[in-house]
Amino acid sequence: MEKELLKIANTLLLYSYHIENPGLLNGRMGIVLYLYQYARYAGRKYYCDFADDLLDKVLDSVNHSSPDFESGISGIGWGVNYLIKNKYVEGDVNDVLFDIDKRVFYQLSCDPSASLLGQGIYLLERLPDNESNEEFDKYINQLLDFCYKGISGYKGTTSLYHLNSILYFLEKISVKKNCEAEVDQIMRLLPHVLKKIHRYKLYDKVDHYIFHRFQINLSPQLKKYWKDVSLLNSDETVGNLDIASTIKLWNLENLYFGISTIKEMSFTDIFSFVKQKQESLEKTDFILYKGLAGLGSVLLTISKNDTVN
Repeated sequence: MEKELLKIANTLLLYSYHIENPGLLNGRMGIVLYLYQYARYAGRKYYCDFADDLLDKVLDSVNHSSPDFESGISGIGWGVNYLIKNKYVEGDVNDVLFDIDKRVFYQLSCDPSASLLGQGIYLLERLPDNESNEEFDKYINQLLDFCYKGISGYKGTTSLYHLNSILYFLEKISVKKNCEAEVDQIMRLLPHVLKKIHRYKLYDKVDHYIFHRFQINLSPQLKKYWKDVSLLNSDETVGNLDIASTIKLWNLENLYFGISTIKEMSFTDIFSFVKQKQESLEKTDFILYKGLAGLGSVLLTISKNDTVN
């Protein structure tokens, strides 16, 4: 385990500057998160210093970043918020993210076929520090309006990966703010979207499992619109996953539920995955989403339980 974590960290040091994408899941920001976590875990300041420098480069690029969560500014902002809240970097979170807040909500957009509702996920992370901020009340209304108009008028493809992020936003925002009527209106639209997702099989096992968890956690008020939708009923477990899918599951569970159900991994699979990525050296081999930064983050989490077998 220790050797693999070090191997991942050193590989990311060598190749992170070859990655142009600044994003959280698909680029440099995810590598930054792993290096800070590894530096604290291993007590090696050098990796923290490297992460500081790489973070500066990520932040220098935000004016040219897309709005999405995977590769753009909403994910970068989420990552910065995480680093400050977990004391990896210093700063007043509202001061540091002031400009990013403006850019995230300046123009709402997303790709329902391939991306999360990034602005919604970012907003939920920022709300605890802005409960009485009228600007954030405006952002909430904008996002709810964006969701309603986007879902009701959209004729293209929507993935379950994307729909799950909408469910997450609606569930959390209905609890935090007095907007039950708006959430109720949007929830009425989702079963129709879900039927298309099922018909065209726009999901994988991880998306399916995350959806199942949302169904369980929905409040009775929100759940009533799903009573006739049984198309995607699933088991309570996700089953056997390869390493890449395990990393995806870890990312989404931590994002939505704050903790992952992953308890163990095969050392043989880990070793083979790291070796394959080091030999391949594609830019996507290093990222948080299904790459080495993601695997390293999973291993750091489960290392507390010492359950690599």
